[in-house]
Amino acid sequence: MGFLKKWQYFFIGALSLFFLPAIAALDLGIDCKIFDVGQGNGVAVKDRSSGRRLIIDAGHTPWNAAGPIEGLAKSFFDFVNSAPFESICIVISHPDADHMNVVIKFLEANSLALRDVHLSIYFGGPLNEYLFTKKEGAYQKFKLGHDLLTRVTELLETPRNPTKPIKVHFLSHALYSGSILKTLLSLNNIDDLSRFIQKTQRPFFMNVRIPEFQEDGRLSSIILAANASHEASHYDLMGIKNLTDIHPIAGHSLSTETNNNSAVVKVSYRGKSIIVPGDIEGSGTTRMLLSVLHPPVFVPGPVVVGHAPQGDILKADVLVASHHGAETERANDPLWALHTGPSWIVVSAGKNLGYLHPRFSSVFTFGAVLKTKTQMPPHSFACFDRGKTIRSSEEPIKNYFNAAAIAMADPGLGNQNTEITLTDTTLPLYSTYSSGTITIKILSDGTLALDTEK
Repeated sequence: MGFLKKWQYFFIGALSLFFLPAIAALDLGIDCKIFDVGQGNGVAVKDRSSGRRLIIDAGHTPWNAAGPIEGLAKSFFDFVNSAPFESICIVISHPDADHMNVVIKFLEANSLALRDVHLSIYFGGPLNEYLFTKKEGAYQKFKLGHDLLTRVTELLETPRNPTKPIKVHFLSHALYSGSILKTLLSLNNIDDLSRFIQKTQRPFFMNVRIPEFQEDGRLSSIILAANASHEASHYDLMGIKNLTDIHPIAGHSLSTETNNNSAVVKVSYRGKSIIVPGDIEGSGTTRMLLSVLHPPVFVPGPVVVGHAPQGDILKADVLVASHHGAETERANDPLWALHTGPSWIVVSAGKNLGYLHPRFSSVFTFGAVLKTKTQMPPHSFACFDRGKTIRSSEEPIKNYFNAAAIAMADPGLGNQNTEITLTDTTLPLYSTYSSGTITIKILSDGTLALDTEK
């Protein structure tokens, strides 16, 4: 076969130029995977049309994990790396081990691969909990937090592609330079940290864009809220384009509410959205609701919101339950569940003898929200009730949750604890404990699909 003629080369080249924009614009949808990490939280989003990846928390409770931490870190990387990727953004909602210890292993095991991609890390929650923890009335250095910040510092100092730098952001503080990490790690006591915090701590804010996910108008992600226990500033807190525009509150005292200061993340694609709220509690979600529904409002104030009410900003098609489905401090209360109005709710939790997540009271709330939604194929869902006897209510509970059967068992903890298993429920309610790793797909036409591991 001879060589192509000149006009044929020209024709092929012209066709390539014609079709390249269509290929570049190819829309393949996204995958959002809620990993079965045992008692913990780990969510990863893959844009199948581009090389962008997003991780929202990655951690587990060591004595109640779905596998060794190294294996979990590999699962995250295998998902991220299942197709070539050019950027990865990691958001840690707050500095609890079961939300961030897998991140450390992920960064350690893949340091070489991460040198050639854009890497952005957003640290949510109180800064002091990344550095010092209170134990038996005294503060001491928090080893896990130091390990994470040290690992990121090492990555910053490792030779890498100069066109793909690492970006570091602390959501609770006006700190967005990797060079600040050495300063933080050099702080030797809580008093030094408190003085540092008084100069840098940011207010409560909502609806701030994550710039790595605002390029093409399809996949977007925002910090829906952060710092719910902080004071607020006297300017518009809604829809700020850049984190660097959120200035610190001078003289603000040290905030130590780890769970309630969780960063809440919302991922949107083709008109569908997923909310991942970390471990935020009832006072935090109530503050979000009041700020959105009744601007301007003072809770506790002043929170001045310059926009018209934006009630839809808190709506979600898929809601990951806060705090693993706990009832602690009004987490997952009816106000939050009803206003977000999800079609599906997913709980990331493992059978843990200390926590007993998800709690039956939270699941009862979820059931009220989901009974009017499109039902799903029959599946199992387990939850727990602490210190209560509800065995006489089996039939009403079975009917309430659209279940074919219900099993109640004593997990062997005393105090009348009960493990409640809904068999063949059709409610769009899933947990990693019962269903394994759960994958939410949003297709190019905005259709939602759900796959479970088991």
